[in-house]
Amino acid sequence: RATFEIILYGHVFKMHGATYDFTVKYKHIQKILVVPASSGAGNYLVFSLDPPLRKGNTMYNSLVCFFDETEEEEEVHLNLPSDFDTKYKDVKSKDKVKSPMSGPYLDVVTTLFQVF
Repeated sequence: RATFEIILYGHVFKMHGATYDFTVKYKHIQKILVVPASSGAGNYLVFSLDPPLRKGNTMYNSLVCFFDETEEEEEVHLNLPSDFDTKYKDVKSKDKVKSPMSGPYLDVVTTLFQVF
């Protein structure tokens, strides 16, 4: 129910919001699901986490992001390290990652999380 800015790094991604900041290691993501919204207005991107995020005494086992279906194609410029090809040579979808990446925002974000 909050709006966060997501910044991707080599081993973690950070979520920066108005009142809270979270850091999540990629290895803590157990599953990534894309679920269509029941209203048909967009899709949910669900991250299943183990261990869960903590905010006070509350534990969050999942992160849910909403992507509007009406979003236009986005172009995302990436700061890829010079050793990206050798470091991620065993990852199947690494060939899809290039700078700039363009397409629906959900597809770009899903591709990036599959690689990292």
